[in-house]
Amino acid sequence: MTPYDLKPFYTVPNPIFPSASASASAWLRPFDGGGHVTQRLTLVTNFKDLSSDEAVREAVETRCQHLAAEFVEIVRIEVTLTPDGVGFTAHGHVTGSHIDVATHAKATKLLPAAERLLVKLERQLRRVHDKRIFAKRREAQRKSPKRTPG
Repeated sequence: MTPYDLKPFYTVPNPIFPSASASASAWLRPFDGGGHVTQRLTLVTNFKDLSSDEAVREAVETRCQHLAAEFVEIVRIEVTLTPDGVGFTAHGHVTGSHIDVATHAKATKLLPAAERLLVKLERQLRRVHDKRIFAKRREAQRKSPKRTPG
């Protein structure tokens, strides 16, 4: 078991629109022994103008668990699936510590739209994460005392 194995904490139906198919799930990241505080991950999956599809919901939750395990600074992931004229559109928004990423994807079927969205979110999260990590290294390389013209 790794320190970031996620365990379901609660699942709550949407209290504002009970007829709408929406739910929020949260996972507790267990204490890793290094003095880090446990952090709750909130996952919100909305099916707007659609009936709930449990297979798609399970696939989205599984993929979001992997994203949260890889990027520990994520606090909230929101995925909204809606039909458009030809197929389906998926909108996603990820927030966390120094992270605010949003994107959308389209496909003719519901599950491929959700998968494309999560692939795009992972790519953008990787870009934001690498930019933050490597920015100080690039700055330090530019100001290296060994590179002064002499």
